[in-house]
Amino acid sequence: MAITYYTQEIVFDLMKKFDEICSKYDLKYSLGFQTLYGAYKLGGFLQSSASAEMLMPYEDYKKFLDIVNQEVKKPYYVENYENCKWAKHIYSFFKKRSGVRLPEERKEDERFYDYCIKIIPIVPVADTEEEYARVLNDYIHNMSVVNVTTTGPMLNSAKTKKYKKVNIPLLKENKEAAFTNVKKLMECKNVSAYKYGLLPIDVSEEKGNVLPGVNAFNRKQSKGCVRENKTYSEFSKIKFEGYDFSVIKDYERWLLDFYGDICNSEKAEQTKGNLLILRGFEELRRMQLLQLDLMLEIKRICEKNNIAYYVFFGSLLGAVRHKGFIPWDYDADIVMLKKDYDRFFEAVKTDMNHEKFYVSVNDEKSITVHNVYARIGINNTNCAIYEERINAAKEGVAMDIFPLFSGADTRWGNFWQTWWCNYVFKPMAWAHNRAKALPFKMKNLYYKLIRFVPLKWSYRAYEHFANKYEEKNTRHCAWLIVKSNPYDSIISQKSAYENPIEVEFEGHMFTVPNNTEGMLKELYGDGYMEYPAPFKRMIRHTYFHLDTGDFEIDITSGLGEEKYE
Repeated sequence: MAITYYTQEIVFDLMKKFDEICSKYDLKYSLGFQTLYGAYKLGGFLQSSASAEMLMPYEDYKKFLDIVNQEVKKPYYVENYENCKWAKHIYSFFKKRSGVRLPEERKEDERFYDYCIKIIPIVPVADTEEEYARVLNDYIHNMSVVNVTTTGPMLNSAKTKKYKKVNIPLLKENKEAAFTNVKKLMECKNVSAYKYGLLPIDVSEEKGNVLPGVNAFNRKQSKGCVRENKTYSEFSKIKFEGYDFSVIKDYERWLLDFYGDICNSEKAEQTKGNLLILRGFEELRRMQLLQLDLMLEIKRICEKNNIAYYVFFGSLLGAVRHKGFIPWDYDADIVMLKKDYDRFFEAVKTDMNHEKFYVSVNDEKSITVHNVYARIGINNTNCAIYEERINAAKEGVAMDIFPLFSGADTRWGNFWQTWWCNYVFKPMAWAHNRAKALPFKMKNLYYKLIRFVPLKWSYRAYEHFANKYEEKNTRHCAWLIVKSNPYDSIISQKSAYENPIEVEFEGHMFTVPNNTEGMLKELYGDGYMEYPAPFKRMIRHTYFHLDTGDFEIDITSGLGEEKYE
């Protein structure tokens, strides 16, 4: 039996509700993808699963949508491209409301905190393999149009060149027209006679579309389970978390055809997944509101002492696009010019509420890659953070405050400044603290060797290069240890931090740079106002445990008179 988390318990409730509806109205369905794989290997959820997939013959699928829309009451509902403007998929989500409620101006974001299962139709589309290949290509093309026209070009992506080459021309086409074209493919005639059927799942070049290393729409793929309609004509039962669910009779062959050798592995896929989501969206919202408390304390101290601060990175994007946190992220980002940064940490000694908050400031004795910037946290809270290649570490709920250093006015000068911080100090800090967690043997060897260099030496050099231009009248600011590539460091004009403006964030006003639009384009591309594709909506940090101590956090604000059973 797989390990179950709170989110999986809610998803399991959704699965049983779905089965109840299908049994009542004699609708055919089967577990699919990760859900079927988990049932086959573990008798339940994969450790990393935060959703479930159900496959339905298209006619039953349409009946199910009508039944839910007409007869099923809250907190259950269906979401798809017809009622969600950010949808990038043709299939539907069967969803259940979480306990999270947002203020009226952010109501549109509530859906991201809800629990869901995917309902994927099996659509008859062709009599011959050649016709099927044409339909599949049309589907891929149109759904690529949907994805691109919704997200816009990812100008700062590592895949920029490939993305622009393949997809930018599709921007000339229309998202609504693309959805219409796909619907026409699905609403074909003589469906009972068609031999081949389409599973309209995500179109993405991302690895791990369904399971790690699996791209469900590889154009060279020729998997009978995806195409043969007869595969979905006979059904039986399978145990999933102790409950009998419907499944296609030849499900072992389906798994083998679809996943190949991975299905023969002795060990089922058991990655850590995104544990913040697995532990529940309510917990994500609590973490966001704790971060908001930290932001408000920083704001109060800065305003009292006339210190300039700026909401930046993901928090800036959230303020502009959502008027608060990005729904799938909890991390808050505050930056200060170095002179204000130093003044702030002098001010906290006397002006901070030390009963509730604490500050950790880096020095030669305590420096690590994780606290090269100072942190402000909440007393009597505890969470265990896990990041890639970093061992789990317990600490209170906290956030970084980033210093913005004066940078060189020449590209070459900026290169050397950032090179030392990124390629000398940063590797040494990692080597001294986390060499054993590094995954590559050669890297491990390198990091182990440089551990013999005293960390305080590299830190002193870091301080020298970071502050090299502080006393000079330069026109630029430099972000250090934010970008790993010294040629790709964020360089901005100091004038952007003069005469800051205010934006709303979770019902409060915070200051941001005066050229917010330009900075967001620099950070996230021209399409920063568009919601990213679902597979990109992920939390950058993952934590195993959250203890809010004595603090009661209300996540139901905005609920009003509406109550769900």
